Amino acid sequence: PVAGASLEASAAELAALFADLARAHGELVLRVSVPVLDTPDARSVDAFHQYIADALSRSRGTLKALAITPDLPATAVLSDGQITAYRAYYMDAYQAARQHDKDVQLLGTGDALLTLKLLLSPSPTHTDLRAYIDVLAVSDTSLQLTLARQLAADTHTPIWVLPPRHAGPLAALAFPAVGLAEGAAVVTIP
Repeated sequence: PVAGASLEASAAELAALFADLARAHGELVLRVSVPVLDTPDARSVDAFHQYIADALSRSRGTLKALAITPDLPATAVLSDGQITAYRAYYMDAYQAARQHDKDVQLLGTGDALLTLKLLLSPSPTHTDLRAYIDVLAVSDTSLQLTLARQLAADTHTPIWVLPPRHAGPLAALAFPAVGLAEGAAVVTIP
């Protein structure tokens, strides 16, 4: 069975990867895509909680951070129900992370614009969830870094640069120089 679906790796291969990371004192950032539904599905959210708990258990302490990414483009227009459904997944991941490993950092959506839309924009039905974001992730330094700095200014939230979700293999090579030039920590995810 495939345990790391996006990695196309078996459970045994993932166990070996985590063991190698632990021996090398390496750390991993896990970006998990969740569906954007019109309403939260309790069974799906419960299964997601178990998925995150399992990832934390299997990672042997090498999991540094989680980005809970909605499966849609940053420019998508979202309904109130879709925002509510996404927030159910995010808060469940947050609770699972705090129950299993308090040191795991939550990166919002992994994209400053989507984090603003889904977690930080208060409305009559949604509160600002800034308190549940440990690190603000930027996936496009040319467009998002100024926004991230404004969002993080009041709370002194760290900013990390991540490659875009759908980046090709060479995209990660451009980020270190840009990220360092802007004074941000750089996290490269293959």
